[in-house]
Amino acid sequence: RLLVNDSSSSEYNTHRLTFEKDQSNAYKELLLVQAGRRTQIRLLDPPLHELFLPTEAAHSSELYAIVGSGHSPRGAQFLQWPQIYESQIRALFSAVTDLADQGVKSDLHIFIPYVQGVPEVALVKSIAERVNSTEFNGRARYRLGVTLEVPAGCGAAANMVKELGITSFALGTNDLSLLYLGGAARNSPVPAISDYEEGVPLLARSFISFIQDTIRSIRIAVRETGR
Repeated sequence: RLLVNDSSSSEYNTHRLTFEKDQSNAYKELLLVQAGRRTQIRLLDPPLHELFLPTEAAHSSELYAIVGSGHSPRGAQFLQWPQIYESQIRALFSAVTDLADQGVKSDLHIFIPYVQGVPEVALVKSIAERVNSTEFNGRARYRLGVTLEVPAGCGAAANMVKELGITSFALGTNDLSLLYLGGAARNSPVPAISDYEEGVPLLARSFISFIQDTIRSIRIAVRETGR
């Protein structure tokens, strides 16, 4: 129901409040167990086409089209509906501040999945800062991080450090390897024996080099900016 961009609707707000309450309660339980230890929570990345039947998606033309296509947006692509991440971030901040009022410390790290570039991270950062400032008086303590699952995101990681101060990254190698190797394979023949070195396909070696280059670019950016 949060896919419907109608914040004036009483039905929308009822669903939003229920979603945020349920999410906040779940986060509080998790953070209590963590007891101040680093807790890394990924923003939502649900396979919408697997969660809904077409009849259940009929209330939203956008959702109905997604379910019918068999392909769901991934991670940061959900920013076409920014209210989804805003509600999740509000629930996280509610959990953190409620626990702080009880004397429970939290070390919250919010990770943005499936990022392709700086603008997506900048938008989430602005949402988080606005919600924290206007609704929680800046009391929520958190850090933003980025999950690198897309080659374009890896290429933009250094600029995320320089422009937005992001220094926490996670490599999602399942998706990343498929996207990287799949893109390379479309332009490559099936590997011959000569395409192997020490038993490792050269295409796989190029992926390893790509990962190493990504990590190196992040380290250089962190060093240059003194972050």
